Amino acid sequence: DVTALMDAHGLWDLEHVARGMLDRFGIAPDRVVGELSGGQRMRVALARALVHSDVAARTGDTVPLLVLDEPTNHLDVDVIEWLEGRITSQRGAVVLVTHDRYLLDRVVTRIVEVVDGALHTEHCSYADYLANRAERAAQAAARDHRRRQRVRAELEWLQRSPPARTSKSRARIERARQLMDDARATTDRGVRIDLPARRLGSKVATLHNAGKRYGDR
Repeated sequence: DVTALMDAHGLWDLEHVARGMLDRFGIAPDRVVGELSGGQRMRVALARALVHSDVAARTGDTVPLLVLDEPTNHLDVDVIEWLEGRITSQRGAVVLVTHDRYLLDRVVTRIVEVVDGALHTEHCSYADYLANRAERAAQAAARDHRRRQRVRAELEWLQRSPPARTSKSRARIERARQLMDDARATTDRGVRIDLPARRLGSKVATLHNAGKRYGDR
């Protein structure tokens, strides 16, 4: 691959970069990966991705898309701060999948979130996205309130009006059913867990007798 195209000096430089990157993540370069812990292996994988990106930048190749899944896990604060600067200076695009709101707010320029099967995306910081999401939630709550008022009015009409076979009455009954179906579809049945806004230890939440069912599974 890239190393095959580099001269002797380039190979030495690559080894120097790789050793420096491993040292940054607290991994001795002579360790066998199979003997490392899960957290250490994650740091090796992160170092490898960053080294490949650096090599591509130095050799003038197209810098690959860097996809990082929870990159701040198993890292101390100093390394996280370094990683934030490293991501910010990345030449190519970086995709982050993370729950670290501090990392999001410091480095991202676009947020993509999937909520209730719908994808929402905005070019903004995480803090701005939270504000916009709160505004969308308030607007949705107002729409839901108006919908529920209409459902209540239609139910009252159904209860006080005798059954009718006119096309107008049948259309109104069908509209009432549709409103009630929409009201049930928009009900939020998700589980919400509010966590402190500061960094926590390794244990974030403890669940007892908790489960999730997908159909028969």
